Amino acid sequence: MVWSRILPLALLACSACYVDAYPVVVLGDGDDTGGFETSAGETGDGDPSPPPDIPEDPIPVPIEQCTVDPVSLDGPLPCELPESSDEFAPVIARLWHGDGAETSIVTTPLVANLDDDNGDGHVDVCDAPDIVVAAVALPIDKQSPWPAGHLHVVDGRDGDFYTIDIPIDAAINPALGDLDGDGIAEIVASQAAGPNSPYDLSARHLVAIRPSGELMWTGEAEFEGRGGSAIALADLDNDGEVEILAPAHVANASGELLWAPEDPATAYSMPVAVDLDLDGDLEVLYGGTAYDHSGAHLFDSDYVPRDRGAVAVADFDGDDLEPEIYIQHGGDHGVFAADGSLISACPTGGVMLDGGSHPVTIRDIDGDGSTDLIFSYAGEFHVLTVEDGVCEAKWSRKGDLEAGLSAGVSFDFLADGSAETIFTDLSHIKIFDSSGELAYQAPHQTRENIANPVIADVDGDGAAEILIVSSRPVGAEDIGERSALRILENADDRFAPTRRVWNQHTYHHSNIREDGRLPTVEQPHWQSENSFRANRGAEEVDVCIPPALFDNG
Repeated sequence: MVWSRILPLALLACSACYVDAYPVVVLGDGDDTGGFETSAGETGDGDPSPPPDIPEDPIPVPIEQCTVDPVSLDGPLPCELPESSDEFAPVIARLWHGDGAETSIVTTPLVANLDDDNGDGHVDVCDAPDIVVAAVALPIDKQSPWPAGHLHVVDGRDGDFYTIDIPIDAAINPALGDLDGDGIAEIVASQAAGPNSPYDLSARHLVAIRPSGELMWTGEAEFEGRGGSAIALADLDNDGEVEILAPAHVANASGELLWAPEDPATAYSMPVAVDLDLDGDLEVLYGGTAYDHSGAHLFDSDYVPRDRGAVAVADFDGDDLEPEIYIQHGGDHGVFAADGSLISACPTGGVMLDGGSHPVTIRDIDGDGSTDLIFSYAGEFHVLTVEDGVCEAKWSRKGDLEAGLSAGVSFDFLADGSAETIFTDLSHIKIFDSSGELAYQAPHQTRENIANPVIADVDGDGAAEILIVSSRPVGAEDIGERSALRILENADDRFAPTRRVWNQHTYHHSNIREDGRLPTVEQPHWQSENSFRANRGAEEVDVCIPPALFDNG
């Protein structure tokens, strides 16, 4: 069957500077003397007792305006944000041209706060976000072995960057998250045994790298695979320890093997952690095959070979309870129940030429209440919708990438209830409104890749930006400087606010906090924001970030 997220020293003398305009900054115990009592046990009058000994270098205390509340996913926004723009007018904000010959990126970029920009002793949402890309010097032809690539950390505000010297495999999408509980996200990537073509089988293993560039560990398990796969992070069993979903096995936060599927896919493997049965802990989907958190096999989805396919999870039937699963494998794709049974085959509109597993973005792009699927294949950009349990075409537009392996991405940039959708192909960036009308177009160069565009607030100003990467096209002479990473913002820099994080290829908001920590209990994302591989509007919290607390450069 075919189925188609301490005050700077300059502020210490001014603890009430923001009483009128912003939430009060409270130091010590909250009294006017900084919390120290007099000999009479009162504050203010009498002979004061000497304060307790204070270390020469006291540990800075985080303040509310810069932290993510323990029960929340998102941190405070900048104070007094202007309204979002009412005109969609993207412009280039910054370009990053790579480092030396490493000018090609074929995986999805990542976003998180990784360093202490404002010098207050903490890495938090009062610092500028950073962008992590895996760049490589690509050969001119398609089949030649690739050299090792490197991770590059780009300041999302000013474009300054540094390169991490540890070699990595740039064909496997890295992921980031706090593995050791120190409050700073680490980066998990893969390494190959040597130069290799992503089209050939090669032995690979995981590596965990601190943002400082220090190797944290090398994974103990090797996996055979090709390029085009992705790593994911989640706390599968709610024990406060992160698990790592590699393309062919699951490891703990120290890189030790926990379990592996018997027959993992050797390419296009992008495992997903999700609570399919709503019991609190997470299941793991390797394609259409589900496992419990310990690796016990649960089911194979109808008509899908074991451990094969690209998957995404959302609420497709509108009940806001159990999720449904979208699975695509080869030329077939459809919507499945949480037990793997087929609900509706989806129309393809053409035959996939590469037989690969194509990732999909999910969101309601036009506010009609139906769940929309956004992806590309067979030389076209597609938007499908699922309504009353039936998957059907909404609109499609012609592209020039016959074997497209990247999804589009969608976001409501004007906060008007109607989302724009971004696609890239071999030669262009194209942005469409919710009805499929072209709203923006720009030249672009790339080769076949799994690099989705990313929407995130990469400079911390309370407005979304668009991240798009490029790579050396097959057969093209490398004629010098290229924009490996392009950051777009609106002409007035007032796209709607969004989150300051995007941690992995299978991004969904409930999987990651804005401070880079993975939730111990991941809430069902489809019950609050029914999307997948799509960022949401920024969540309002009770405090905001005064300008003096944020490093504006």
